[in-house]
Amino acid sequence: MLSSLPEEQIIGIDHFISNHAGVGGSLRNNPEDFQVYEIENVDYKPLNSDPSTYQYLIFRATLLNWDTNSFTRELSSHLDVPQNYISWAGTKDKRAFTTQLFSLKNTHPLSLPPIPDTTMQPVGRLGRNLYFGDLAGNHFEIIVHNPAEVSNISAITDDLKNFGGGTVSFPNYFGHQRFGSIRPITHHVGLYIARGDWEGALMSYLGSSYASEPEETQEARSLVQSTRDWELSLSLFPKWLHYERNMLKSLIHTGGKTEQDYRIALETLPRNLQLLLTHAAQSYIFNRILSLRLDKKIPFHIATVGDTVCFSKPIHGLNLPDITKSQTATSKNLNSLNRHLTRNRAFVTAPLIGSETTLSPGYPGEIEQMALTEVGLSPSSFDLPGLFNSFGSLRPILTTTQLELQENPLTFSFDLPRGSYATVFLREYLKSPLSQM
Repeated sequence: MLSSLPEEQIIGIDHFISNHAGVGGSLRNNPEDFQVYEIENVDYKPLNSDPSTYQYLIFRATLLNWDTNSFTRELSSHLDVPQNYISWAGTKDKRAFTTQLFSLKNTHPLSLPPIPDTTMQPVGRLGRNLYFGDLAGNHFEIIVHNPAEVSNISAITDDLKNFGGGTVSFPNYFGHQRFGSIRPITHHVGLYIARGDWEGALMSYLGSSYASEPEETQEARSLVQSTRDWELSLSLFPKWLHYERNMLKSLIHTGGKTEQDYRIALETLPRNLQLLLTHAAQSYIFNRILSLRLDKKIPFHIATVGDTVCFSKPIHGLNLPDITKSQTATSKNLNSLNRHLTRNRAFVTAPLIGSETTLSPGYPGEIEQMALTEVGLSPSSFDLPGLFNSFGSLRPILTTTQLELQENPLTFSFDLPRGSYATVFLREYLKSPLSQM
């Protein structure tokens, strides 16, 4: 294994699986070069179904250079409806060409407004909003610009096959987008929240600046960090920083002096972003668990005693974990579980640690405790108020895929299950700085 890049270690990723130099190059030189198509998993009703029974309009949107949150904010503004009327099955990045489903409550198909660089096609109705389970995965078509060492692609692919026991595989890390592509701070905010430090969480969100941000944004963050002058800071924060400005307005209203004031300010974030903060903390700990497992040279494609193994269910050509069907690996059932794993009928998992998580026995549990000790938390730390609370869950530690390659331009085509990151896969091939991913 090779050591990861310094900016990846900030988000808990310590290693590359492949032992060969990367091909170099960059992604997203043009949004059209990073294409994402949802593999849908929802049975919606026909478009002409009774809207009194099926209140949610389902539409398929194609977005060019729009991230999901910005698009839904723009759409809600055009329709003059709350942003939480709009739901989706999977969040997409901005600098890409994406096709995905959305649901919209109490809306006529003809009401969808024209928005630049988007198309919206009504496709059906549902009696509920969309949620994460309505997405099986994503298909990717990604062009790499200016690669340098194309000859290494075959060797890197062989490394990834060896890691997965014969199939192209990689650790199921959370990618840098989970933590903030320009300003990777969401896990810091979430960790402060889990420690009960609402002021630390708020100031991390408002005041942590990065050189990749515009100068005026850096100056505004520096001011709020050094002065705690909410009104002056509001006058300096750029108009496009909607969330920070809403927090500052809340602090002005409440006085901004108590832990409760700081929590109320954080709760001005949209529902999905409040959830993201705790999830980012859990994601960082998960990344650390995977890195520590690699340090100890424990396999990912087969189980060791103490691992939790989830059985899989095939959906639209992808193997997805069924976390309701799991077993803990013991000396008695280990061989049986590993037979399921080698036949792609199961996954080794690690916990997204929450308030109801019980740490694993054996080496896996020791690794989980090491990751928690690093950040000064325990499972009970995630017993939090409101949307910040999380009971915990399980996540596969390994992702497998079938890769197709084209040359001139170098193009990677592959499918990934929901929750897995194309950039985490492609980092093994490019080994380029995150700013080029």
